[in-house]
Amino acid sequence: MSPTRRQVTAATAASPAPEAARGARRPRTVHIAGDSTAARKYADAAPETGYGTALPTHGEYPAAMRALAEEEHVALLDVQALPLALWQRLGPEGTKTYFNRTATEQDNTHFDPPGAIAVARLVARALRDRRVLAPHDVRRLGAEVPESWITWPEA
Repeated sequence: MSPTRRQVTAATAASPAPEAARGARRPRTVHIAGDSTAARKYADAAPETGYGTALPTHGEYPAAMRALAEEEHVALLDVQALPLALWQRLGPEGTKTYFNRTATEQDNTHFDPPGAIAVARLVARALRDRRVLAPHDVRRLGAEVPESWITWPEA
């Protein structure tokens, strides 16, 4: 089931910053609407019909979020489109190292350190490009980030 605009508004209202959905404004507060990042999913068709095409994975939710952002006059960070373009460039094989993977299981939703770093860089660039962040706030996007710096809590 795809979310309706009302469901997106309700989900946003339930978030830690409910004023974003109600249109409230405070000085020096920046409201940003965002959707979920794209999972690793590719078309399985033959090469001539789209094999290797990265597919969106969130149905109508991104469109509903875009509509909400426009209605509320807030910046939109389309976190589905940003990595989707990267997944398309890298292809099915190139994205394997970006997602959690064990010897027996491939998780195509949650990131390994290289994926987390890549998506964080995409988000930082988008925030800078949309002037949500000033250029001096976004530096060293190409700097190496050792994977050991990225940690996840033990389950």
